[in-house]
Amino acid sequence: MLKPFTAYCSLLLFLSPVLLLAQTEIRGLLVDGEDRPVEFAEVLLMDADSIPLMSILAEQDGSFSLKTEPGNYLLQIRQLAEIFYFEPIEVVETAIDIGTIVIDKVYELEEMTVVGRAMRVRREVDRTVFDIEHSSASTRGDAVDVLTVTPGIQVQGEDIRMVGRSGLAVMVDGKMIRLSGEELTNFLRAIPSEDIKNIEVISTPPAKYEAIGNSGMINIQLKKARRDSWNAQLKTSYTKRVKNGNNQGASFNLNQSGLSFYASINRNYNHRLVDQDDWAYFPEEEWYVNSDLDFSGTFRSIILGAEYEISPRWKTGVGATLNKYKGGNDQTPYSAVFDRESQERIFYINTVSNRVLGSDFHSYNWFNDFALDTSGTKLSLNLDLFQFEHDDAIDYYGISANIEPRVNKYVAGVNKNDRRIDNYSAALDLSLPNSVADVETGLKFTSTTSENDITNFNSGEVLEPIEEMPLESYSFVYEEIVSSAYISASRKLNDKMEAKLGLRLEATNTDARSSGDGSNRKRNYMTLFPTAFLSYQIDESSSARFSANRRIQRPNFRQLNPNLDYTNPYQAIGGNPFLQPSFITNVELGYNYKGWDSKLYFTYQQDVFEQLAKADPETSFILFQDENYYNAYRYGISESYVFEGIDRWTSSNSFDINYTIAKSYFPGTDERTEGLIATFSTHNDFSLNASRTLIANLGLWYNFPKWEGVYKFKSQSNLSAGIQALFLDKRLSMSLNVNDILRTNEMDLEYTLNGVRQIGIYYWDHQSVRIAASYRFGNQKLRVRRNRGGNQEERNRAR
Repeated sequence: MLKPFTAYCSLLLFLSPVLLLAQTEIRGLLVDGEDRPVEFAEVLLMDADSIPLMSILAEQDGSFSLKTEPGNYLLQIRQLAEIFYFEPIEVVETAIDIGTIVIDKVYELEEMTVVGRAMRVRREVDRTVFDIEHSSASTRGDAVDVLTVTPGIQVQGEDIRMVGRSGLAVMVDGKMIRLSGEELTNFLRAIPSEDIKNIEVISTPPAKYEAIGNSGMINIQLKKARRDSWNAQLKTSYTKRVKNGNNQGASFNLNQSGLSFYASINRNYNHRLVDQDDWAYFPEEEWYVNSDLDFSGTFRSIILGAEYEISPRWKTGVGATLNKYKGGNDQTPYSAVFDRESQERIFYINTVSNRVLGSDFHSYNWFNDFALDTSGTKLSLNLDLFQFEHDDAIDYYGISANIEPRVNKYVAGVNKNDRRIDNYSAALDLSLPNSVADVETGLKFTSTTSENDITNFNSGEVLEPIEEMPLESYSFVYEEIVSSAYISASRKLNDKMEAKLGLRLEATNTDARSSGDGSNRKRNYMTLFPTAFLSYQIDESSSARFSANRRIQRPNFRQLNPNLDYTNPYQAIGGNPFLQPSFITNVELGYNYKGWDSKLYFTYQQDVFEQLAKADPETSFILFQDENYYNAYRYGISESYVFEGIDRWTSSNSFDINYTIAKSYFPGTDERTEGLIATFSTHNDFSLNASRTLIANLGLWYNFPKWEGVYKFKSQSNLSAGIQALFLDKRLSMSLNVNDILRTNEMDLEYTLNGVRQIGIYYWDHQSVRIAASYRFGNQKLRVRRNRGGNQEERNRAR
């Protein structure tokens, strides 16, 4: 127990170099004559000669805060060209609270907002912030549509990632949304684009956030509530692929007398055909497997939450998320085996397979925010619980046949996995702004138990029809406890330079038990995760920055589950309870000039784990299983550009290229692969009328051929287009979007393991036409801030 405490206390010594120069906070609140917050007013700090030194915009709740060194200044508050407040101010070493400033004449937001413009960009010491609400992205539809046009972010079907990284963590209002794949996109499609204030792109996450994740993260900031108002939204969409899909949703927000309440309900039905073709070249045989999927499923979600200001210094809230999924797929896999020399078919397998999937996800959160004094000291407490139940049942049956001599055999199999995950977490965060530095520190405790009841049967090849299937049953239990502490400090070293240092300590205890083989594997480890940021404002148009951090990628609970899921007697998919975490080191050097952003980066990934198709050349059996198998080194450059090239045309563009070296230590794989990885994207909006109520868009992303680990990928791209019309004072939105117009969003890869060359070509039915409509009513100025769960990290690993 003393080691974590000693390490935690020593963080203060580590951060002492940043505590150099004193700065004082100036804060206040702007309201109108009816005591309503005044948002987006400009607050300027000037020297004694009225020369502006810094400028900020007031927040949506009317508050403002800026920091400077002690001295005599002039404080000015204005909106558009009209000045409402202009007074001298003496700044000393203690925080100054201007108090409430009443502004009689206020310009409404609609008078200040120009829809259809490019995103405004604000760069902070540890992130880049894109202004969504004042750009054309605010009317695109939902959060997924907004991320599609966010520089540095790439959306490929159900995969959302940061350019140059292998994945992405998603937050909403600073809290992790630990979902993945289709479940994540379903969640994000329930967030209307009109509700989004900013998108924060954090390529190097600071110490405050969980160290898990081999990539950067984004934070979707929702608009805050205004007092005494309400609003609601209804939406629906229809998607035409080879099969059809549809979505319906509704949301309601209320804020009155210190009480904020929100509710949303969403239903999404997804039906698509998935093309899957694989080839395996054994020493004497060539295998071809076609395993197309007819996949369908319905996702239902209810989100409820309430926040209440008990006093000006105490806010509390509760939230609940209830998700239910039911679906499955039908398959008729066909495997053909050819003699490699004569190319004659010598063997085949025909099977019929059916899979039934169901899951229930319940998440509950209770949070409390305490303002401990008037200087900005805050304490936050989050208590969370989530429960996840997942049922997965698959069966197959069919025949295998030799061509010459003709011999028919029978095959059958059953696999059922009932999984339950229980997670409890508590987090305590403390913010300590002071004249020396802004300090953040906190503790978090997380306990997770994953229980799996597994029943299976695999017949192999038998000569008689299979009438009985004696089932084998066993259980697998995985328990994990993660205790963490962090501390970080940031300050402006002078008018141009800002620094932020942090350190996070995580202690992990795991216990994996299987009744099948009687194994019991325990592991305890403690790791430090440092972060460092430095930014330099060269002039009003340009700045430079440096960042570095260390991260960890833990296997999710499905990847650790040893259950083997057979698709035929020669192929199975299973987890690996021996997987170890992967560690990642990131270093970045960036420069930006107006709409341009350039970045040089280096990433080292140690003990990367991915799924390998482990082929046995003697038996022709292939096991698809995750393994730790290589270390990777990436050296890259990334460019992004947001501009308004011509009137009514806005464009967001990005390009990334890196040289990757992968050194594999897994037997049977290439010891070293290396090469360039490059990707390009452009998204363009065209306002077709002066009122900007008719907007067309055109987008393209392109991934060049690349090596990734032992996998060699061919090029992959997606061309999309759409048009959107706004009616009834922009309350009614209707849109038509076409995705993957050229049907080029296809994954084509190959790799060699144990001397067996394998090729896979997969297409997930991306080509589609979507028609969508949404209608907003009530007081559109109300935006209720969503509740913030503290155990989102574990939710993703439950998937």
